[in-house]
Amino acid sequence: MAKSSFFANKKTVVEVLRGESKNPLYVSAIGVELDIAASLIKNMHGNYRMPDILKELDRITKEQ
Repeated sequence: MAKSSFFANKKTVVEVLRGESKNPLYVSAIGVELDIAASLIKNMHGNYRMPDILKELDRITKEQ
């Protein structure tokens, strides 16, 4: 999952809109069907574009 487009191949990346955001998240997957991965991201907890767990992961990885 990425906040900006990272690969132009539409067969391996799907855009997912969450909440009321007009900016998609870009989802790719290995080992799981792409539509299932997109559905899992779309249904993660959180009211905004970024799922809560991914916001927390981002915060933790930036700590020193």
